[in-house]
Amino acid sequence: MLKRLKRLEKFEQQQQAKASQGKPKLMSHQQNRMNMEDGQGPLHGASLDQMVEVLSVKGTCMQVEKPFFRLTSEVNASEVRPEHILKEALTMLMKKWRSQSADYKYIDD
Repeated sequence: MLKRLKRLEKFEQQQQAKASQGKPKLMSHQQNRMNMEDGQGPLHGASLDQMVEVLSVKGTCMQVEKPFFRLTSEVNASEVRPEHILKEALTMLMKKWRSQSADYKYIDD
């Protein structure tokens, strides 16, 4: 939990540095969540469907095969695959696993 908080602080500092350079600052998902918990912000009183619509990221990456990476910053839609591409990727991985053309390390990545 401490690592997560430190990472969040570092990310917020980076965002503040970018904002001070004159770049527009968008409200992060974390800030939206904190506003929901505090009962403030544009999501106060919103239904679950409305919150999902605002907080979800619609992926635009069309690569079926790509390595896994752990997010260390705010989500970028161009690096997230939409659901239909994820289904294609799962089908491809299952075929490779059944035909034994890929080992566990490949499938795990």
